[in-house]
Order: sequence, then structure tokens, then C-alpha cells
Amino acid sequence: GAETFYFEAVLLTFIGFTVVVPLRPALAAACFSVLAAAYGTVTFGLGLQGPIGLAATQNAILWMGMLIAVAAAWRMEKANASEFAGRQDLANTLEHTRKLDEMRRHLFANVSHELRTPLTLILAPVDLMFSESHAPQTVERLDLVRRNAIRLLRLVDQLLDLARIDAG
Repeated sequence: GAETFYFEAVLLTFIGFTVVVPLRPALAAACFSVLAAAYGTVTFGLGLQGPIGLAATQNAILWMGMLIAVAAAWRMEKANASEFAGRQDLANTLEHTRKLDEMRRHLFANVSHELRTPLTLILAPVDLMFSESHAPQTVERLDLVRRNAIRLLRLVDQLLDLARIDAG
């Protein structure tokens, strides 16, 4: 009857299942409705023992507890779905970042190699002309070309070193 402790046990069952067992809202509503209806049937249908006001109050509290438990299950499901979507977005962003990093490394390596070869081919004739030329103005201009080409070659070598370090 209404004067027993079954009311508290059923209410604690709602709360316990909501906290411990992650039920989907529809399943929680179905299970908890059956449980609340069974308790109501026992307290009202099979010979009411105790005051009717107590039984009605307990049943009303039980149905409200069930609604709160279903709302909590719905909220937990939404939170889990949101967390899952956030993790998927993070995984996609991480994969995209990895691809971009690989493309950057590949670009550095290719650009460095493609610039190094022409620079070497420029420096060889400049060095040859530099050693053969005797006009001061020509030597000065060739020295300028040579110094700038060597500076550019060093920068390209630094890019290659960076690409090697990134590659491990």
C-alpha cells in the first residue's frame, strides 16, 4: 500500500537508472511508465490501504520523478551526441592539419631542389667568367652576381635542412 517504502524504492530506481544506465529517452519513458503504472495499480487497484491522499501524492511524485528521469535521459543523450560530434570535428581537423603539414614539407623539399639546381648552374659559369675577366667593372658585377647567388643558395640549403629535420 501507500504506507510502505516501495514508493521510495521506485523513485530511487528512476534516478539510479538515469544516472548509472544510459537509456535512450524513448526506452526510459516506456520502462518508467510501466513501473509507475504498476505501482499505481497496486496502490489504487488492489485494495487501497492507508489514506487516499498519500497514495495520490506518491503517485503524482512518482510520475513527476519519471518525467524528470526521462528529461535527464534526453539531456544526456543530447550531451553525448554533441560530445561525439565535437570529437569527430576534432579528428577531422587533426587529419586536415596532418595533410597540410605533409603538403608543406613536400613543397619545401621540391622548391628547394628545384631552386638549387639552377643556382648551381648559374654559379659555375659566373665563377669561370670571374676567373677569366680582367676588367674591373666586369669583375665587380660578376662578384655581385656571385655573392647574391651564394646567399640564395645558402637560403635554399636552409630550406632543405628544414625539410630534412621535419622528415625526421
